[in-house]
Amino acid sequence: MRSILALIVVGCLGPLVAGSASAAQIQLTMSTKVDPSVQPLTIPNGTLVYGWYADVPVQVYEAKVFADDGLPIENACLTGGARIEIIDAKLTILDGASCTNTDGKWRFVLTTNRVKAPTMLTAQLLMPTTTLDGRILSPAASNMIVTTIAPKIVLTSPQRSTASRFPVTGFVKIPTPRKLGTMLLQRRQGSRWTTLVTSKTDALGRFMFTVARGTSGTTSTYRVRYQTIATTLWAPSSSRFTITWV
Repeated sequence: MRSILALIVVGCLGPLVAGSASAAQIQLTMSTKVDPSVQPLTIPNGTLVYGWYADVPVQVYEAKVFADDGLPIENACLTGGARIEIIDAKLTILDGASCTNTDGKWRFVLTTNRVKAPTMLTAQLLMPTTTLDGRILSPAASNMIVTTIAPKIVLTSPQRSTASRFPVTGFVKIPTPRKLGTMLLQRRQGSRWTTLVTSKTDALGRFMFTVARGTSGTTSTYRVRYQTIATTLWAPSSSRFTITWV
């Protein structure tokens, strides 16, 4: 079971375009067609949020760009070396485009520079420009979108054990896991999950629990859950497993 999002605390990505508001506009979204595991969400203030589990190797972001005349720019290119660029919260340029695609969309396909940690993204035009057919675009910044990621949990428990207590081991693939969340061992009881024990990972994200052996011939369903703190954009994550007692 993979839980994507419980709570998002959104900071503010400061304005990157100086001066008064321009007449040009950019509307930024993330495509969910390439990888259906990407889940679109909207928080109460209207900010677009996209969440996924572990990694999305090919990420596609799309922009709709309106010139100063208020009409969309489709099937056109910018002049003077101007580009629409997608920028993360650290002001790193992830990709850029000077022309629309054949379907009229400004598209950014991220693979090597893909988002691997939660961040906030905007699309920016940092210099005034025109299209090849003479339409004017002033500098502009898009709406902000937020990415949130549920970290991957890798179980390394043995396939078989004759010990009186079965070891549940694994690790969480996330930077500074000990600071950003807590591990829970939970057991399925009817339609509910009951928390048996809570602990922190070590500095490398490793965890270890033990459970008492069950009656021979029965099965027990458990999950380990990484519960993130409220002040991070990392999302909670869980991994479910069943033990058959022999």
